[in-house]
Amino acid sequence: MLLTLAVLLLQAAPAAPPAAPKPAPTDAELKQGAALIAKAVDAFGGAAAVDAIKALEMKGKGTRRIQQDDLPVTTLTRIYFPDRYYQELVLPMGTMKTVLSPSAAFLVAGEGSLPLPDAERQTLRKLLQRNLLAVLRARGEPGFTAAVTGKDTVNGTAVELVSVTRQSDALVLAIDPVTGRVLQSRFESGGGLAPTGQLVVTYSDYRKAGPITYPFSTVATMAGRPATSQTLETIAVNPPLDEALFAPPPPHAMFPGADDPAPPNAPPPGAPPAAAPAPEPKPTPTPAPAPARPPKD
Repeated sequence: MLLTLAVLLLQAAPAAPPAAPKPAPTDAELKQGAALIAKAVDAFGGAAAVDAIKALEMKGKGTRRIQQDDLPVTTLTRIYFPDRYYQELVLPMGTMKTVLSPSAAFLVAGEGSLPLPDAERQTLRKLLQRNLLAVLRARGEPGFTAAVTGKDTVNGTAVELVSVTRQSDALVLAIDPVTGRVLQSRFESGGGLAPTGQLVVTYSDYRKAGPITYPFSTVATMAGRPATSQTLETIAVNPPLDEALFAPPPPHAMFPGADDPAPPNAPPPGAPPAAAPAPEPKPTPTPAPAPARPPKD
């Protein structure tokens, strides 16, 4: 059952159609966007506290929408900025882990791991980059831009919509201009581990977690439909890195032979295929001796 769930999660949805190009933001919109990002940083605890965060460990409970069912789930998430992500989901049918390292990505379901293709790895990398702290920590990177593009309300609170671009990725933050708190994020998901459409994550219940203030409650919708909910119980700031978490276990049995030893005299990985051996020359047939002529009388 757990393996079936993992395979369902791996079924990629069709790619979303490319969005129409948007006009370049004006200087005024960029100035307002930068000011709101600075206010959001202050709401999270200030620049020094935000920039000092290298990793987070979060434990909580919530739900995951799988097909048409909201399954209860216990979560353990570890984020090591900028490129490591580990999430452990305890579901009714078992435990499933999703892992992203600098060089690979894989699922662990049951007794082995399922390697993820590069497109899935990029999806996980974007998910990590869209964490609110990851976005705010990146405000000084080359190519980071933030521009006010509109107004809206989130659960009755007026917000400014700030379009953020970084590392060829884009998302919208809904920021309360009074408190500086980010009440929502919106971005397009290209499929893979989630259906195609706009993912909207709503944040609430901001509390102190060490030197920062962080939202302990999130609710997400995908293309307008319920996707996930989570209530955090604990947040640990800058936990030590455990390299063992990012080492994949042996391949799952659904990939027979993936860990079999190479046959003798096999070329090393990446080597060009060996040329076919030249055919052996065929022996030239020896002509049969001519029959002897009978003697003349």
